[in-house]
Amino acid sequence: MWWKLPMPVRKIALGRRSLTGRLAVPAGRAAITFESSLERDFAALNLFDPGIASVEEQPVRIEYMEGGTRRRYTPDFLVLYRDPAKPALLAEVKFQEEMEAKRKHLAARFAAAGEFAIQKGWRFQVITENEIRTPRLENARFLLPYRLRPVDAGRCARLNRCLAELGPSSIDGLLNAAWTDEKERLIGLTALWRMVADFRFLADLDRPLNKDTVLHLAAQEALWRQG
Repeated sequence: MWWKLPMPVRKIALGRRSLTGRLAVPAGRAAITFESSLERDFAALNLFDPGIASVEEQPVRIEYMEGGTRRRYTPDFLVLYRDPAKPALLAEVKFQEEMEAKRKHLAARFAAAGEFAIQKGWRFQVITENEIRTPRLENARFLLPYRLRPVDAGRCARLNRCLAELGPSSIDGLLNAAWTDEKERLIGLTALWRMVADFRFLADLDRPLNKDTVLHLAAQEALWRQG
C-alpha cells in the first residue's frame, strides 16, 4: 500500500557539510537530499531496489531523556517497502570508524530510536559502509542514470524479442543477435542498459557488469509471452 510521508522534519542546508547535494530521481518523485557521500550511496542503493517504494530523508524527530536532560535525535532515512507485510526501516547511516569512536555517546539515541520504531511498527538499524559499498552499489550508480533517459521503445522491443528467442544470453551475445552493424549495437547498448536498470532484463547485480554478464528475461515478461 502506498502512503504519503510528511516533508523532512529538519531542512538540510546544502553545502553545510563537505558532501551535500540532491540525488536525481525519475520525474514525479522528490529528489533525495543527502549530507555525506555515504548517505548518497545509501539512497542510491535503495532507490535502485525494485522492492522499495520510497526513501525519505530526515523523516522524524525523536525526543528522549539522557542523564536527566531532554535531547532530540533525527535519524537519516525512512525506507518504505512495496510489500505491505515488510516493516519500514528507520535508518541511521554512519561510517564504521565513527560508530566505534562514538559508540558510548550514540548508545542512548539509538536505543530511543529503536523503541520509537517498535511503537510505529517499524524497525531501526544503523547501517555502515560495510553494507552499502558493495558491487551492487557500483552497478546501481551506473544504471540509475539510464532510468532518467528517454526510452527507445523500438530498440527495447527488439532486444526483448531477441532475448526471448535466445534464452539466457550474455550482453555481447544478445547485442550481436539483435544487430549485425557495429554502430547499431553501440546504440542498442544504451537501450539494453535501460532494460537492465528497469529490471526487465535480470542479471547478477552483486557482480561487476561486463560484456559476459548473463541476462535473463524478467519473470513478468516471460509470463506475458506465455499468455
